[in-house]
Amino acid sequence: MKKEQHMHLRRKSRILRRPDKVVPIEHRAKQYSRIAKRGSHKELFAALENEPNDVLRDIFIKYIEDCKHLLTENEGHKRARSQFALKGLARTYIKLMEHLHDLHQWAFDLYFESWSSVRHGQYDVSHSVDFRTRNQILLNGPITIKSYAIINGRSDRYRYGVVLGAESYLKERVILDAYGGRIHAQGPIAMGQNVFVHGGGGVTIGKHVIIGPNVCIIASNHNYRNPSIPIMFQGDRAKGIVIGDNVWIGAGAVILDGVSIGNKVVIGAGTIITKDVPDNTVTYGTRITTQERIN
Repeated sequence: MKKEQHMHLRRKSRILRRPDKVVPIEHRAKQYSRIAKRGSHKELFAALENEPNDVLRDIFIKYIEDCKHLLTENEGHKRARSQFALKGLARTYIKLMEHLHDLHQWAFDLYFESWSSVRHGQYDVSHSVDFRTRNQILLNGPITIKSYAIINGRSDRYRYGVVLGAESYLKERVILDAYGGRIHAQGPIAMGQNVFVHGGGGVTIGKHVIIGPNVCIIASNHNYRNPSIPIMFQGDRAKGIVIGDNVWIGAGAVILDGVSIGNKVVIGAGTIITKDVPDNTVTYGTRITTQERIN
């Protein structure tokens, strides 16, 4: 029945567009109203093209424009409501993540206190810090270790592969790896982001030492003098590195195995240390090309 009625209305709408057929204005208005109720604005607009009465045509054209305006407003309101809902969802997600972060940190604190000797309230250690071979790591509070640092105490020669003294401050992404040897920092000490310390031959760091970001301290070297054996199979040689008290190592410096750095020393950024540095010295240059005495 609905299909027959729809086809009847379409036939009548086609009749309205015939110039040779005179239809009373009342019938035309009713027919336009039926088309408008169906929401077919294109069909109504096509039917109004041949409407001889300007007033009737203007009324229904105004109706079409109002409907389009209301539709645009509704779409705008829907878009605004959806954006408001998304913002509310984002706020809820952020709060949930904050609660999860707090819960994760609380659980990590329990785990940290269960194996370390640092008392509650004497540490600020991010839950993203990766402690490896933790039974060979000795920490003394107060201590601060920021996000994504890696501390590996693996050592086959010492009881503790990594020892950090009181007031040690390690920034993000610091890597301390004993590599079978030992890293012993007396503290206080401050390490910048991305510092890498290789403790294969043993690394001893004194008191009040500042190590800038991206510094590499490598207490091991590869043997390479036998041309018949690949370097990776010739083994290592490790002498160790000693860093004294009151030392500032600039960003990007490299300290290689077998080096001893004295007390009250400043090493410039990007310097490669391959020789011993005496006390009271400022050292800079790519390969210790310059040394100045501190009076």
